[in-house]
Amino acid sequence: MDAEAWRRFRGRLADHVAAMEDGDVLLLEYRRSAAAADSPCVQFFAWGRDLVRCEVPANQFLHPVYRLDEERREQLTALGWEPPNPGPNGSSSYHLDRTRNRSDELAAMTVRVLRELWGVPHPTLLDSVTGGRGTTPAFALRDPGPVPEFDFGQAVQPSSRRHLQMLVERTMRQALGHEPHLVEDGMIELDAAFGPLWIAAARHEPVVEISTLLDRKIEDEERAAAEVLALGLRLPADWLVDESGIVVTARVDGSPFVPRHLVNALHDFYAAMHELDAHLPPTLGDSSPGSVNPPGPRASGGTVQLGLFDNPGESTRPDESGD
Repeated sequence: MDAEAWRRFRGRLADHVAAMEDGDVLLLEYRRSAAAADSPCVQFFAWGRDLVRCEVPANQFLHPVYRLDEERREQLTALGWEPPNPGPNGSSSYHLDRTRNRSDELAAMTVRVLRELWGVPHPTLLDSVTGGRGTTPAFALRDPGPVPEFDFGQAVQPSSRRHLQMLVERTMRQALGHEPHLVEDGMIELDAAFGPLWIAAARHEPVVEISTLLDRKIEDEERAAAEVLALGLRLPADWLVDESGIVVTARVDGSPFVPRHLVNALHDFYAAMHELDAHLPPTLGDSSPGSVNPPGPRASGGTVQLGLFDNPGESTRPDESGD
């Protein structure tokens, strides 16, 4: 189903790029946080009467966890982007120019960059910014649809676990723009770059759980847990090491249930797990002589802050005061 969402996104992007006029700008960004200026993005700028320049930021503009290694840089140039260069009509970012009648090609290339190079799981997790002419139309990230079934900022008191699960399903249906993939007992499963991600109402308390398994080879569970702690990463309270890897769970209050709280927590959880996955070595807890697992890439400034629930005393975000 996510593939279908990307297909529809690609079509809308192609239509938007084809209709751009000189001076129009479109920025598609996968933000680490609301204020982050070093997030993965793709930018389009219409110029030269019938041209569009498409740019992908070089590593100097990206947060360390999203920087492109040599293999992905080669993949980017193989797709058609020119490496950064300071010459005439050059750019400090990866760039290419295409005529606007090749917007289908540009849209397909953009989807590949977002999905394959940065692992964006779904187009609804992107942000879009348009600029240029005063009449420049906004870019629609989501399919136009019927009036929402309920207000995402409205609190609903569930009467049972099944009621809470139904509210979760309705929230995800509205957020994704299609029916969520259900597995056993009504659990929702999403595909993420780091592995499957599950969303479900807890069995014995009014809580929604978001969980994942970061697949790793575990030689010794106790040593592996110590190695995870030694990385200095900030983790949600609920995580454990088992024989399959690292199991991480975040919990969202469901009494009352506020749809926007779930959507925000899901976005934070995905970003945090993407970063954690980038830091964990492929094998943990190996006690054999000489087997030292180097830590993954670290952000500058010491401890990597994963951004989950930075202030436990705050129950809402600034944008949750109302619609």
